[in-house]
Amino acid sequence: MRDDRPSVDYDEPDGLLTVSADGVSLLIRIQRSDLQLLAGIPSAWWLQRRSIAAGTALGNRVFWCRDDEATNTAVILVGRDDETWELALHLPLDLVIGLAT
Repeated sequence: MRDDRPSVDYDEPDGLLTVSADGVSLLIRIQRSDLQLLAGIPSAWWLQRRSIAAGTALGNRVFWCRDDEATNTAVILVGRDDETWELALHLPLDLVIGLAT
């Protein structure tokens, strides 16, 4: 049976988080102290402009927020800011919360 749940792997010495989902892998440069900011993801609603800036990927900043339509979903936005992003990945909220521990 195939597990379609996204996976994450953090390489602490290199400060590199790998997020893999649906045949896509995103490498995010992020320090452990920035990962701890993700404990605030439950209240980081995008429509309320509460995205969390933490990490870099593809030469851009990475923003983490709640999906306003899917209650148990978090979103990684890669881009200049959280409104003009170039890449978005949707992840289960509990997976992102787990990164903060």
